[in-house]
Order: sequence, then structure tokens, then C-alpha cells
Amino acid sequence: MIEFVQEGSPDNYKVAPLLFITFLENSFKHGLSQSISEGYVRCQLLLKKGCIHFHLTNSKTVHKDIGYFQGGIGLKNAQRRLDLLYANRYQLNINETEEQYTVSLDIQLY
Repeated sequence: MIEFVQEGSPDNYKVAPLLFITFLENSFKHGLSQSISEGYVRCQLLLKKGCIHFHLTNSKTVHKDIGYFQGGIGLKNAQRRLDLLYANRYQLNINETEEQYTVSLDIQLY
């Protein structure tokens, strides 16, 4: 299941290109691709008062395919990019349990 919810109009908001792509890629790589029948990705994008709130939750599977790879640098690079572009104007929280992975990112644009 894939769910996307957007609240607020994106017309007046500008963020760095492909800023959320690493988080979305990981949700599919570590969530849906490993358990397509029971897996889920839920994404919420809230835009209001100069702030963007991005919330992403995806399922995880206990059983990994033989070709499964873990340990890339995507999240580290995303963190560095946020530090460069939005220093002191963002908050990133990543939580992982056995069943679920959650990313919450708040960015103050102006």
C-alpha cells in the first residue's frame, strides 16, 4: 500500500531539488521491495506558515532477499545536504523498530 497526503498549497514554497528522494528511495528499498504484499509506505507533506513538515513511515521485513544490501551513504549525504542548505532551520528525526521505519523532517523556509 502506498499512501500520500498533502496539506497546504506548495505554490509559495521552494526547496532544494530532490531533497526528499533519499528518504523515499529507502522506504521502497527497505520496505515495499522486501514484502510487497504486506508492505506499506505512508508519506505526509504539510505546508504552512513558512514551514514544511515531511513525515514518512514504511514497513520493514524481517526476511531479507539474498541480494539485499544495507549500509549505503544515502542518509548521511541527506544529512550533510540539510546541514549545508538549511543549517539551524531544520529538524530531522529517524526512528527504526523491528517492524517500521519513520522519518520526520521539519524545515523552516523563512
